[in-house]
Amino acid sequence: MKNLTESVIDPKQIELSKHVFKDGKLIPSVRFKILRGWGQINKIGPTGHVLIVGGIGTLNYTKESDIDITIKWIGPADNFKAAQKTAISLSGKEFAGTHEINYSVQQNIYPDYFDAIYDVITDHWLKGPSEAGINVDRYIQRFEQVASTITTDKAELLSDLTDYRALNHTTNEDRKKIQELIELKLEEIENNISSLGDQYLEIWAARKGAFDEPDINELKEYGRRNALPDNVIYLLLRKYCYLHFLHTIYKISDNGMQKSELDDVEDAYEKFNNCRIAKGFEESLAVLLGSID
Repeated sequence: MKNLTESVIDPKQIELSKHVFKDGKLIPSVRFKILRGWGQINKIGPTGHVLIVGGIGTLNYTKESDIDITIKWIGPADNFKAAQKTAISLSGKEFAGTHEINYSVQQNIYPDYFDAIYDVITDHWLKGPSEAGINVDRYIQRFEQVASTITTDKAELLSDLTDYRALNHTTNEDRKKIQELIELKLEEIENNISSLGDQYLEIWAARKGAFDEPDINELKEYGRRNALPDNVIYLLLRKYCYLHFLHTIYKISDNGMQKSELDDVEDAYEKFNNCRIAKGFEESLAVLLGSID
């Protein structure tokens, strides 16, 4: 299982990202970008800490790792949603090398949720930098179960989409019967989309629960929130493109599926497969999950 472990867990780097830190300190130009974004949020109401949190502050970052900025909100409650909206609008607009800068505004910040914390305003570490690696062997069986369920439902969705397209191009004279079959197939597609959307919510809620209300026994066993199974499964699903696919489907199901969105479903499926190829999915996980398609 050694090779598999090395393939699905980001390897330890020898130093922090050179695009973000130099000699253990935040690069001034990066700090300026972050503080400029913070300034836009601070116009809405007073804030407290401005923190870099998560993987970018550890030795287990990758070139795709985001710079996650968490800002503590101490302003009026009525302005909190406006501050959150501004944070979302600022996210992804600026980069430090390959690292996208993302903002989040929180009323409460829990330091033990994060493996590393850097205070941007005071320009020093509050926690870390550290190595945040985990042993994936402990999570393989559960990951296999979740991934297999998604793969099965995804395959059923593709099959129904293929049938739907074929029915739409049928020149059979019995159009009434064909139309009935089309409506039935659309219902099956909608059910598949709903099921996949529900899976996204379940995975998201389970991860949130692992941080907000962790199982005490699990916390004792795994040592920290970031190592809890629901969080690690979430990260693995995100790493290997499942989560983006599920989120795309969820957005369609949440709004009520329209016929015009079937192209979006097929596009999401294609992007899912392309993403897996780009990440070498078949090579790294075939031994675990078997043949996916």
